[in-house]
Amino acid sequence: MESNDLQIVTLLSQPVHTVGQAVVTTPFVWSLMGPDAGQPLDEIIIRKEAERRTGGEFWWGTGTPLGDRVESVAILNGGTLPALFSPLENQKLAPDQNTYVWNGWHSIRKGRHGSIPKHVLVLGGNPDRPYYALVCRCDTELVLGDHGPFDPAQCLTLANGVRPGGSQRAALIKGQVPHSHGPYRIAFNAHLVAPWFVRLTNPRALTSAELARVRQYKPGDDCDWLSLVKSLRD
Repeated sequence: MESNDLQIVTLLSQPVHTVGQAVVTTPFVWSLMGPDAGQPLDEIIIRKEAERRTGGEFWWGTGTPLGDRVESVAILNGGTLPALFSPLENQKLAPDQNTYVWNGWHSIRKGRHGSIPKHVLVLGGNPDRPYYALVCRCDTELVLGDHGPFDPAQCLTLANGVRPGGSQRAALIKGQVPHSHGPYRIAFNAHLVAPWFVRLTNPRALTSAELARVRQYKPGDDCDWLSLVKSLRD
């Protein structure tokens, strides 16, 4: 078993609390990944790794509403939750459309808001619909690895105690991991950290030239990354 596989098993076997004699294992967030915001998945991973390397955390955009339960469960779990990410296979880039960069956030629970950190570049979504982000931390380089199968049908959602729907791109769930089989593969894992899961605000449409600059970014130059983010966020 590879070290990252062992880390996934360890993360998801830590109990939150005990009910009678039954141990309740740590809930976790599972998210699918695919092309988005004018970029194929491999380029998105490069962008998220630049965030992680320069600021310690990366923000993963999603259109799936997970509710305020993510925050409350993370607090009960000591301020963090595991997150697993799986790629969608054979996904193609959507036809040309506006790509938005987001600058602010507010908590799903009322009362907290702020600016997205200066090293973070969240792209995607549509101002006409709510768009969210998972706030993640990972101690190892983000790469599209293969850490075994994942079957969402073997898990239950915390909200309703049912299996995640086939169209869900993300879910807060509980269940035993790893799985012996499943339709998806675990590419990497991370931890959610405060503010965990937020709704994004203050979007701006990128020009085609600005999106091209994002796509031209090459990994490894932290100064170039921070300059790029600053130019797009100002």
